[in-house]
Parts: sequence; C-alpha cells; structure tokens
Amino acid sequence: MTKVRTGTRNFEHLDDKEAFSILSEHVNRSFRMKKQVLSDIKIRNQTKKDCYSYQLVCVTKTTKKNWEINYTEGTDSTSDKNLAEENLNYDVKPKEYFKDEKVDLIVPNTGVYFKCENCNGKGTVILLKQKCSCGNEQNVEADSTSFTCNKCNKFQETTAQRCTCKNGQIRKILRIQVEFKNEYFSYFYNPCKLPESYFKNLKGKQIYYEANTEGRVNELKNFEISDVVQQSKKAISLFENAIAQKHFILSYPVWQCDYTLKEDNFYLIGNESNVYAPSYPSRTCSIL
Repeated sequence: MTKVRTGTRNFEHLDDKEAFSILSEHVNRSFRMKKQVLSDIKIRNQTKKDCYSYQLVCVTKTTKKNWEINYTEGTDSTSDKNLAEENLNYDVKPKEYFKDEKVDLIVPNTGVYFKCENCNGKGTVILLKQKCSCGNEQNVEADSTSFTCNKCNKFQETTAQRCTCKNGQIRKILRIQVEFKNEYFSYFYNPCKLPESYFKNLKGKQIYYEANTEGRVNELKNFEISDVVQQSKKAISLFENAIAQKHFILSYPVWQCDYTLKEDNFYLIGNESNVYAPSYPSRTCSIL
C-alpha cells in the first residue's frame, strides 16, 4: 500500500492516457514502488464514483448560576430571590456563532436582601473571646451582653465588632456563566471503501450548505444518497440545548482505474488526483 501523494491536476473527465500519466508520476516519485513494472501496465477502464462527507456543527448553550454576596454591583429586584430567579430569561447570545465562547455577567434586577444570620440582623457581632480589665481573657456566649471575669469576679459588658454584612443585611446578586460550545457530527459515505485518512487533506466540493442561528436546521430532502439523509436526520436531533446549527455536504470525485497487471486497480482521489494504489508492486513489504 502506498501513501497519498498530492498531484496538481483538476479534472472531471479522465482517459487512459491521463490515468497512466498520473500513476507514472506517482510511481517515479516513490522510493518503494517498482518503476520497471510501469512498462507492463495498460489501463483497461476508468469508472468515476463520488464519496461524500456530511458535517454538522451544533452550538449548545449551558448556563451556570451562582448567588453571590455583592454590595456594589448589579441592580436590585423588587421580589425575593426565588421569584427573581423564576422570572429570568437568560437571553444571552454569542458574539459570533459557531465559535466556542464563555460569557460571565451579573443578571440585572436580581439584587435581593436577607437578614444576616451571623449577627442576627444587628450589624454587630459579640467577640467570643473577651478581655477583662485585669488582663484575663475568657470565652463567652455569642449572644452575651455582659460577663463576669472568672479570675477577678468583676462584672462588665461585652465588646462587639462590626459584622461583615451591611446594617444587618446581606445582599446577594445572581451571577451567571453562559458557555457556548460547538458540538460536531460527521459521516463519510465511502462506497469505494477507501481509507478515510486519504481524504483528510482534500478540499472537496461543497454541494450543500444551510445554517440557522435561531435553532435547528432542516432535514435533508431530495438528496440522492439515502444513507446521508438518514445520518443527517440523526445528527440534527442528537444534541440537547441546541441554539444554532449548520450542516453541509462535500463531494469528492474518485476514479477507479483498472489495469492489466494482475487484473488490479488503483484510485485517483479528489480533484487533487491523489493516488491510492494498494496492489501496485513495491520493493519491500513495508507500508510507506
């Protein structure tokens, strides 16, 4: 078997002279293929077939929500947290469709206030470790307003510090991270059963294209290859959270060239006329 060697021709029709010329050029560039065999080869027949590549790109959207403590950003809501979240319509769109993207933003009108549990809405917190005027330190209850020193028995009021909240209230806003991600589906219709790797660097001819940035694309209709139609139908409904899709079909002309040596054949792939000659005699058993 030989590797693809890129040619420079671009054609729709092929005769035996042109087919032999392409094969000869390919063999003469190879270090492994037997050049002397060329003199015994005669092209008997050329048959044109088509391979097709069906590709679908689906943009999915996922949203992660986080209620965070924030006193400076966003605008306040007139309802509580649950109502604010229920009434949201995260109408965030990508800057550019069919390109991976992450958007991080604060949702407007979601600022809500709650009674601070740390200070019980007082705005200050009693220090759990109190220091007496005698220098003794001891632990006190969190809700104590006074304590008696366990060293000098002196009675005194507890001291407090400002809570991290704001006037006994905690303000939360809704921050979301929206991720737009491309998901891919591909199907290769290959009646010649050629190695698909031989098509990787070929351009192909685009014979169908449709894009929809408002949802899913339409199913293929009136396309001659039923396998491609069925795979397209499967692909369109495959991905959840789809907000946009595009799909297209590329065609690759393939010429099957039969020759007299051992009644074998070789293939010319694509408009680039890349050569695939699995049965052509080589100097060694190695695969290039």
